[in-house]
Amino acid sequence: MSDSTSAGFQVESTESDSSFECSLDGRDFTLCSMPVGLSGLGQGTHSFEVRAINAMDNFDPTPAVWSFSVDSIAPVVTIESGPEATTGLRRPEFRFRSSEPDVVFACRFDGDPFAACAEPNAEIPPAALSYGPHTFAVRATDRTGNVGAAATRSFEVIDRDRPSEPEPVPPPGRASATVKLGRPKLDPSHGTAILPVTVSAAGRVTLRRTRAIRPRAKTTKGPAKLRLKVAARAAARKALRRRGRVRALARIVYRPAGQAPIERKKRLVLKLDR
Repeated sequence: MSDSTSAGFQVESTESDSSFECSLDGRDFTLCSMPVGLSGLGQGTHSFEVRAINAMDNFDPTPAVWSFSVDSIAPVVTIESGPEATTGLRRPEFRFRSSEPDVVFACRFDGDPFAACAEPNAEIPPAALSYGPHTFAVRATDRTGNVGAAATRSFEVIDRDRPSEPEPVPPPGRASATVKLGRPKLDPSHGTAILPVTVSAAGRVTLRRTRAIRPRAKTTKGPAKLRLKVAARAAARKALRRRGRVRALARIVYRPAGQAPIERKKRLVLKLDR
């Protein structure tokens, strides 16, 4: 197994005046000079053959064969479950998968160095996380040593037992912020949707968790056009796979800085190609 799309071969014959013919992956034998350099090899298994021809044009009836594989593509990691916005768990579990089999995962929270994950496809913080924002990251290394880019997920650990703070009251005479929901753009290949949200001022926009929808949140430092991903939760996801469509109500809460929160609702139908 090689992580390079190039390969080199040095072959010798028992007769000093021999020439050589080479073949790659069953193609016709052609004259080749030593050492042989191959480049632009495709992903997968290859077979290199070489035979010697002496001065009397007698060639070796049993060519030397070298089989090898090329894998120069790094694995892609997908986080399948775990907190997406807020959680009351200080040791939340994340589950993930790789685009390639037989990989080794490495995980980390926040600025810690990457280290072996708690399980082959899951990670739990070794100690309770502090209240506040955190980031989980996981990456995979395949058998040839290709290290994939880290998949990350940001979330916030909150104290659900702490009394909630009163919502800020807008100063007298201050214009109220506005929020508008656009038309959802469905992605039937994944059973998700993108919901456009336009806000007029800095603040935090949250897609509330419901029985059917996973939570998600984004923060903006000023007027912005945001795109919130709407994805089904576990039970709704099963129904989506079974029926190909599921109805959901997206609840958006916009908390503009220094002003009272604004809530908007959008009904939509998630679809999944089967």
